[in-house]
Amino acid sequence: MTIEGRTAGTCTATEELPLDSPGDITCNAADAGPVFAEWEAEKKREAEAESRAQGGTPVPFDIHYTADTYVRVLAQVDVAAVQQTLEQEEELARDAPAPADVVERAAPARDDDEAGDCTRTRPDEAVDNGAGWILNTLGTNHRSETGQACLKNPPNNSSGETKADPVGYREARAKVRGLGREPEEDLARCHIIAARFGGSNKLAANLSPCGQLVTNNGPLGMSAFENEVAKALALQPSGSVRYLVEPFFASARSRIPKGFVMIAIGYTPAGLPNDVISRSVLNVVESADGDLTNLGD
Repeated sequence: MTIEGRTAGTCTATEELPLDSPGDITCNAADAGPVFAEWEAEKKREAEAESRAQGGTPVPFDIHYTADTYVRVLAQVDVAAVQQTLEQEEELARDAPAPADVVERAAPARDDDEAGDCTRTRPDEAVDNGAGWILNTLGTNHRSETGQACLKNPPNNSSGETKADPVGYREARAKVRGLGREPEEDLARCHIIAARFGGSNKLAANLSPCGQLVTNNGPLGMSAFENEVAKALALQPSGSVRYLVEPFFASARSRIPKGFVMIAIGYTPAGLPNDVISRSVLNVVESADGDLTNLGD
């Protein structure tokens, strides 16, 4: 620290700070106090003398000080915990299909010599969605089976309205409670086709029970994938995106999916495919003891 260009001492401090929120470190330089008092007295004398010369007009004064701060950060990594988490994720993902296994449903066969975006390959039962279309299908037990869409200037249906309870939601609530978690915080009704892309908030076929914190809002979750698709649409507003989300289940009798395969194929305004993004997202909840548990039945 320097006061009016004069060295005024140093100090060090060590604190444990959180990684995910702000924190404070306080450091007191004992030598700075006397130096500051000395300069304050001198500046005050000068100001009083100038004030008398001006007939008693108050004269303010400033004291200039600077401090150079050096921070060294040390982090302690629990290697065993990281390894355990990775092993859990690998075990949970073992049964997840690769996006390549379902990509043909996202890109129907066509004449390779003919350019054509997704607006030209509309399924018979699809409904209008902006300049594109949406098709939700039901499978065994009336569970959500697939969501397909052609995203071209899609409307944004995001709202605070109450969503319908999808098939399996009641069972998922009970499972979340059994893990020591609160369904209001840790369970969601995930959209198959996102509301921001025109997906319905009321159609049960467009909703599926899912973990809120990891599956829905995690860094590799469904919302993060939707953000990538939204960016692609914004970068090329005259283009389109063929979009497929397909829940996968443990068996034909299952009501809660083990996860979701998500695929998006971007098309240029000329109708040529130019980008593909894909992801398999597991349907998991973190239990009270910190383990990841798949909600699928």
